[in-house]
Amino acid sequence: GFHVSFPQLADRMPLNTVADYEDYISRLNAFEGYAEQHIDLMQTGLDDGYTLPTVVLDGVPATIKPQIVDDPTESRLYEPFEDFPDRISDGDRSRLRESGTAAIDTSVVPGYEAFLAFMTDTYIPNARDTIAAATLPDGKAYYEHKVRYYTTLDRTPEEIHQQVQDSYAAVADDRDLVVIEGGDSLATGGWGEIPGPAGAGLVGAGSLLGGGPGEAGGVGDLLAAARGGGAGVAGGG
Repeated sequence: GFHVSFPQLADRMPLNTVADYEDYISRLNAFEGYAEQHIDLMQTGLDDGYTLPTVVLDGVPATIKPQIVDDPTESRLYEPFEDFPDRISDGDRSRLRESGTAAIDTSVVPGYEAFLAFMTDTYIPNARDTIAAATLPDGKAYYEHKVRYYTTLDRTPEEIHQQVQDSYAAVADDRDLVVIEGGDSLATGGWGEIPGPAGAGLVGAGSLLGGGPGEAGGVGDLLAAARGGGAGVAGGG
C-alpha cells in the first residue's frame, strides 16, 4: 500500500540539486493530506461493503508503526539530509535539513498516526470475514469481469475452470511436468533445472512438458521444443 511505498520516496526521485530537495520536501509536506485521501477512499469502501478480507490485514499495523517516530532524524525519509551531493552548499544544506525535519515532524508522522488509528479502530474491525470476490456487492458480476479481463476470453468462470481441468488431465495421461527452477542442468521426467543464461529465453514459459520418464533430454532439444510450443507451454514427443 501507499504507506509502505512512501518511505521509498528518495529512491524514486532525483536528489541532485537544491530544486530536487525542495521538491522532495514538498512531497513530505503533502503526505498528511495524501494519507487522509486514502482514509476517505477506504471509508467509502467500508460504507459500500467493499473491503479487504480480515485475514490479510493482521500484519498491517506493524508496517505503519515504524514510520511514527519521536525524532524525525530516525525516519527513513530523513536519510537524504544526511548525505548531500557536493554541489549543494553548506548554507543550503542547513536550510534544507531544517525544512525536511519540520516536514517529517508536522506532516509525515501525523499522517501515519492518523492512518494507524483508522486501520486499528475502524477498518480492520469492520473488514469482511470472507475471502471470495463473489461475497462482495455484485461480486458474481465483478468476478466474471475479472475472468474476462485476465483471460481475454468471453467465457464464464465455470467454463474456464473446466477447460483447465480437461487440459491438465490430458497432459497428465502420458507426460511428466518439468519445472524450471534455475541451476546447472536440465532433465526431463520430473523436476528439472535449467542454466540461467539458457533459461532467459524461457521467462514467458511457466513449464516445459517433456516426454515420459527416461533418458534426460539435452538443453538444446528442450529449448527448441519451447520455441516451437509458444510462450506458455512446450510439448515433448
